[in-house]
Amino acid sequence: MVKLHAMFEADWLFKDGKWSDESKLLEVDTSKLPNLGVYVIYTGSSIQRIQGSDKLGVIHIGQGNLQSRINAFLKCARGDWQKGHSEGVRFKLFDYAKVTKTQADDLMVRWTRIRNAVELEGKLHMQYIQRFGELPPLNHQVSKSVSKKLRTS
Repeated sequence: MVKLHAMFEADWLFKDGKWSDESKLLEVDTSKLPNLGVYVIYTGSSIQRIQGSDKLGVIHIGQGNLQSRINAFLKCARGDWQKGHSEGVRFKLFDYAKVTKTQADDLMVRWTRIRNAVELEGKLHMQYIQRFGELPPLNHQVSKSVSKKLRTS
C-alpha cells in the first residue's frame, strides 16, 4: 500500500471526479470496471522527476475503455504484447520494474468513470507537467487537448 503521506501529496491528482480506492493492478476485476474513464497507474514509491520528487510514483495517466485498457496494460507489462498497450510494452521493454523497483503485478491503479475522459486526461497531463516539468515516464505524448493548449499559449 502507498504511504499515507504520499496520498496526501497526490490530492491534486485525484480531486476531480469520484475516484476508486487504490487497488493492485493484478487484483482488479476488469470485468466490473466502467467502460469509459480515466486511470492512473503508479508505483506507490517516490520517483525523481525534472522538477522534484513524485511521491506517489505515477508512471502512466490514461483514458478509454477501462476494462480493456487496464487489462491490456498489465498483460503488456508482463510481456504479453498481443493485447496492444504501448505504455505497458514500454514498462516491460525498458525494464521499468528494475528502474522503479516495482514488478508489474505490484503496480497500483485508481480510476474514475467520466464521460469526457479525454478532457480529464488532458487536464491531469497538464497538471503533472506543471508540477514535475514532464509527463509521467510511460506517457510518450501529451493528449490532444494539452497539445492544443501548449501551442496557443
